[in-house]
Amino acid sequence: MQIDAWKISLFLLCIVQFHCRDQVEKSFEVIQTPSNDDLTGIYHWDDQNIMVVGGNTWTRALLMKSTDGGESWIKDSLYDKKIFSFSSRVYADKIWSTGIDMITKHTITQYKNYFSPTYKFYRSIDGQSEHTAIAVGGEAFGSGFIDCVDSMGQLRNILNLNHELDAIQNIGDRVWLTAGFGIVLRSMDDGMNWDTLDVDGDHFRDIDSKGNISFIVVNFGTILRSNDNGKSFTKIRNASSPFVADKAFRCVKIRDENEILVAGENGLAWISDDGGDSWKEIDNLPDIDFYDITFYRGKYFLSGSGGKILKILD
Repeated sequence: MQIDAWKISLFLLCIVQFHCRDQVEKSFEVIQTPSNDDLTGIYHWDDQNIMVVGGNTWTRALLMKSTDGGESWIKDSLYDKKIFSFSSRVYADKIWSTGIDMITKHTITQYKNYFSPTYKFYRSIDGQSEHTAIAVGGEAFGSGFIDCVDSMGQLRNILNLNHELDAIQNIGDRVWLTAGFGIVLRSMDDGMNWDTLDVDGDHFRDIDSKGNISFIVVNFGTILRSNDNGKSFTKIRNASSPFVADKAFRCVKIRDENEILVAGENGLAWISDDGGDSWKEIDNLPDIDFYDITFYRGKYFLSGSGGKILKILD
């Protein structure tokens, strides 16, 4: 039986990639909160005050606060359905979160709920100011929307489309990005109008930006980078890497122009120290599904499944 030489070469290349990938180990601490729910968002108000959100899809919207740096927690159930995310930015000491049928505006001690008049999965949100925000969502991959909370506190629809949306972020003065199932959109007028970018991929899950740099993570190993304020994206890591084929990315955090951390299912985490040109797999983390990353005073904090927060110490 004759075997094509190119097939043998491809097989050997995959073996080399699998066995010779760059790896690194990190010291870490796992913080177990009083909940076993998924923790889908985390934010540090200061050294002592930390807030996480999450819950159970159909029974509980969870909010937990720590006033002693994570040593103890106060648990609250905001509503009867899950919260999916925090906004990436804070305006006038206010941060937004969003979930099923509900958007919430938080301060360090209080919160206010905005309920959708119709059934909606709000999957991500970012603030325009302390009073207004834009939320995106959808379900079943083929249905999505962009809504806003206006200055009067009313929920208003901006756009409906045939793609579930999973992430939105304000990346500059009046400039926004949103992404989801097979689509990335950009707005230059505070979300009132959107253009589809020429980017291919399966399911875009999270966006982060700093300055003119933006990163988007995609299911199963693809990472996109923009160096021009989101006008265009380059695929800097493909989904073909065999050692992540059974895991999916969920979140990304840019520390600075050099260091970026991406994380996802079952302890999956990659880190880059050269702006995304190369990556190392952090291969000693526990099998937690990571949903959100915050960076505070030199440490990464990853919120995840089972009510766990992972703090990377070095």
